[in-house]
Amino acid sequence: MLPWGPGFTGLSTTSLRTPTAFPKLFRDGLDRLALSFHHGGGRRDEGVDRLLLRRVEHLVGDGGLVTGVEHDLDHLALQPMVVGVIVGISVVGRYLLPAVLGYCANRRQMDAFGVVLFLAVIAAAWAVDHVGISMTLGAFLLGMLLSASDFRYQIEATVAPYKATLMGLFFIAVGMSIDVGALVRDWEALLVHVPVVLAVKGAVLIGLVLALGIAPSAAIRTGFYLSQVGEFAFVLLGAAAVAGLLSAGGHTLAMLVVAVSMILNPLMVKAGDRLASRFQTMPASVGEEPAADLERHVVVIGYDEVGQLIDLMLERANIPHIAFDRDINVVRQGKRSGRNVHFGDMYSFATQEAAGLGEAAAVYVTSRDMDHAKGLAVTLHRLYPHLDVYVRVRTLGDQDELVAKGVRHAGTGYIESTLVRGSMLLKGLGVSEDDVSQLVNELQRNDYALIRAGYAEFGKNSNADHASPGVRSKHNEF
Repeated sequence: MLPWGPGFTGLSTTSLRTPTAFPKLFRDGLDRLALSFHHGGGRRDEGVDRLLLRRVEHLVGDGGLVTGVEHDLDHLALQPMVVGVIVGISVVGRYLLPAVLGYCANRRQMDAFGVVLFLAVIAAAWAVDHVGISMTLGAFLLGMLLSASDFRYQIEATVAPYKATLMGLFFIAVGMSIDVGALVRDWEALLVHVPVVLAVKGAVLIGLVLALGIAPSAAIRTGFYLSQVGEFAFVLLGAAAVAGLLSAGGHTLAMLVVAVSMILNPLMVKAGDRLASRFQTMPASVGEEPAADLERHVVVIGYDEVGQLIDLMLERANIPHIAFDRDINVVRQGKRSGRNVHFGDMYSFATQEAAGLGEAAAVYVTSRDMDHAKGLAVTLHRLYPHLDVYVRVRTLGDQDELVAKGVRHAGTGYIESTLVRGSMLLKGLGVSEDDVSQLVNELQRNDYALIRAGYAEFGKNSNADHASPGVRSKHNEF
């Protein structure tokens, strides 16, 4: 016969709980059971008996068993609430929040755009925390849903000023929580765990990429680049430690494994490049680069009629390109037509990064707001000196102003279009094509010298004759 003391000791450490009405009955039952063992001749250990009964009476007396039952029942009751909160966040993030953000974007209320965004994140975090889930998961779920919306790049631009600061604080807090002394004490364990993590994760990623039919060189780079443990592991490990799933020693070791794997990432990148170069295959045609790579591409800023025409010309010429506009309705119309156009303000550094201006070959700026177009052209020229900035302006004065500031590819839109239409008019009136071409060449020569002279003379006569307010000397409207 097994001794009954250890059996009750095991019982006292399980998650079994008793209802509120049973504390006294439970104690009486223990006494009867102990008495029956005594009269039945079972072997007993008086010290173990007393320790066991004190343990059980403590659990029952202080409400531990009752509290445990209530906690379990509450946990079961919260499960439908958890599902409801997740479904609610999904609906809000997929439909309601984009509609509200679109309302703000349509009215160019970008301050309200940011306030609504942050309030939504706080609400999502509060909702999941209310049902017992990590606040981080709520914010992550909402962010994942918003990443598929038309506001992705503008959201990145709004969050960017806070992202760097919060990320720095996060890593400082993580670094302060790591026991540096454990790095010396547990170096043998790290020599085993870190290579295993890097090897397993890298092998799995390489296998998945190869299974998708991607080239071996790209698969190797993917596996080596992403072999380290991500920073989100710090959050998961902290939550696991708080929940009691990890001991203090296990938590410290796991944090060290994550940190060391991230420190080794630059070395893994170099090793991946060297290994991938052995499997590199030559492209089918020299100089042909896919648009998805966003290298040596063109960024079209402004998707009005001119921007759409530039986009069409680039597509027909097989030149990689991407377009941005500040009007969400224009962006949605473009996406419905299958165009690669996105919502975002190009004054934002985050949007500039999303557009890949650092690797772009040129940018074409067009806008009905001429002050905005000129200011953006000058800004991009100063931030990216290597970039060829093309901008459409209205007047020769605007063109000269931008050229003086270094924007060499500024040009008027109305002069060339007027010359084309004028050529068609003259040909329709019987003027020969050679004479029309000669006339157009003369007007274009020396940066429209004849046209400038004509405008200057008209302006001088207009001022001398005290022209009426309805006459415009600069001819801005064509």
